[in-house]
Amino acid sequence: MRYHAAPIVLGLLATLAQPAPAQELWPGFHPSSFRFDIEKPLFDAEVSDQVGFLSATYRPAVRLRAGKARVTADMPVAVLTGTEGGNSDVRLGNPYLGVEIGKEDGLWMLQLGGRAPLADFGDDGDGDGEALILGMITDWNRWETWVPDAIPLTGTFLVQHRTEQGLTVAGRAGVTMAILTGEDYEDDTETLANYGLRFGYEKDRALLGITLTGRFLLTEDGDDQSHHRIGIDGGYRFGAFMPIVGVAIPLDDNLLAENLNAVISLGLKAWW
Repeated sequence: MRYHAAPIVLGLLATLAQPAPAQELWPGFHPSSFRFDIEKPLFDAEVSDQVGFLSATYRPAVRLRAGKARVTADMPVAVLTGTEGGNSDVRLGNPYLGVEIGKEDGLWMLQLGGRAPLADFGDDGDGDGEALILGMITDWNRWETWVPDAIPLTGTFLVQHRTEQGLTVAGRAGVTMAILTGEDYEDDTETLANYGLRFGYEKDRALLGITLTGRFLLTEDGDDQSHHRIGIDGGYRFGAFMPIVGVAIPLDDNLLAENLNAVISLGLKAWW
C-alpha cells in the first residue's frame, strides 16, 4: 500500500477537514475505568493484498473520577505491516485528554477535550508515515487522532435513555474546531459538526447497539463535506471485564474510504 503521505493529508483536509469527536463516542450508563480497542480495516482486493494481517489501530484509554466529573485520556498507535517485502510502519497518534461532566447513569453528559499534536510522518524514510494514513482511513470517527500539525478541540453533548426492560436510545451532537499549525495548510482552523444516534440494549451484563455516526464540514464548500457510518457492536461482562466485538460500514465513498469495505473492532472494557 503505497501513498505519498503529505499530499494525501492536504487533500483530505481540503475536502473533508477535521474529524468527529475524539472521546469515547458511547460511554453508556456504566462508563468503564479502562478500555482497549483494536480496529482493523477490511479493504477491497486491490488494497488488501498489500496490507498485512496486523495492520490496525490500537487504542488504550483510561477514565478517572475527579469529584463529580471524570478525566479521560488515550494513547493511540497505528500499525501498518506490509506483504511481499512491502514497507511496514508504526506511528504514535495524537494523544487525547478530556473531561466528562454529568452523572454516569444520567440523562445527559457533556464531553470536552482535545489532542496534543504528536503525530508525525517523520523524516527517516522508514514507511513515510503510512501508518498514519491507515489510521485516518480506519478511524473516521476520531480522524484527528492521526493528523500531523493539528490541535483539535471538541465539545459534545450526549443524551441517553434506558427503559426498565433495558432498551436504550442515545443521541450525540457537537463541534470540533481544529487549529492547523503546519506551514503547508492553507487555513488556520477548520470547524466540523459531529452527530450520531444509537439504539440498543444495556442491562445486567449484556450490551448491544446499532449506531449511525456522521460529521459535516462547516468551513468548506464541496461534494465531500459529510461522511457517515453504520455499525453494530455487542459485549458481555464477566466480572470486572467486558469483551466487545463490532463492525462498521462506511456509507459514503469519500476520498480514501472508497477502498474500504468495513472495519472490524475488538475491544475490552474493565472497571475498578
